[in-house]
Amino acid sequence: MKRTSVSHSPSETCKIGMELANTLVPGDVLLLYGDLGAGKTAFVKGVAAGLGIEARRVTSPSFGLIHEYEEGRIPLSHADLYRLGPNISEEGLEEIGLYEYLNGKWVLAVEWPEYCPDFLRDIAQEHILSIRITWQSENERVITVSRGDETL
Repeated sequence: MKRTSVSHSPSETCKIGMELANTLVPGDVLLLYGDLGAGKTAFVKGVAAGLGIEARRVTSPSFGLIHEYEEGRIPLSHADLYRLGPNISEEGLEEIGLYEYLNGKWVLAVEWPEYCPDFLRDIAQEHILSIRITWQSENERVITVSRGDETL
């Protein structure tokens, strides 16, 4: 599965995330790739809304590292690894509790997954969805969603 969409605004990015949420099952892991400000959190807001979680509650977990939203049809956890930097150790991921969300109950959204390549090897490919958000211009993003991790 590979799907490419073009977004012209944060609300369109959110809508694309909402559409994807309809296909998600517990245990799915969303790997969000893209530059700072590309729209990764806007996409997760849409996923949350599609799961029945108030999108306005979703904020970037840059400082908290992981946010939990349990009121939807599937609970959502949202991690942002940017502040931890490249090549975070397995022990570091255990310390922040990232592995706890791989119990088959949650949908886990991870921003900056390229910072934790060892973590990704532990996830079944059928549960990984890679979301790459690429700047085309100030008001245009290309969003590509594919099944499996494109970095492995």
